Amino acid sequence: MLSPFFWPAGTGKAPAGEPPADLEVLGHDGTTYLVVMADRRVLSVDPASALATRFVNSTAGQFSAGLDALATCLAELDRPDGDALRAVGALRHDLNRINILALGNRKNWWAVLLDHLEGALP
Repeated sequence: MLSPFFWPAGTGKAPAGEPPADLEVLGHDGTTYLVVMADRRVLSVDPASALATRFVNSTAGQFSAGLDALATCLAELDRPDGDALRAVGALRHDLNRINILALGNRKNWWAVLLDHLEGALP
């Protein structure tokens, strides 16, 4: 079983440090807070400033849709007869369909998450 990659605000072990003030905090990934900026973009922000701020999605709605796609992928990976390569490929396809900018840079949050998933495949 893979660990979750996102915890809603108030759940999971939060990052060390406070989330950015005056921004809507959607949750965290254990290291960074995922926040909604004034222009509606969702960014991953490290309260310790050790990691660069990363683009996540253009809107919170797209982020939510991406989380739904991730949940489907993780459920497939948890099945004993699941096809891991197909599941991760389907997640990549879904993320591109939801918000092509999410995977537009290798350093974006979703691109890094996919790298972690692919690295954990048998």
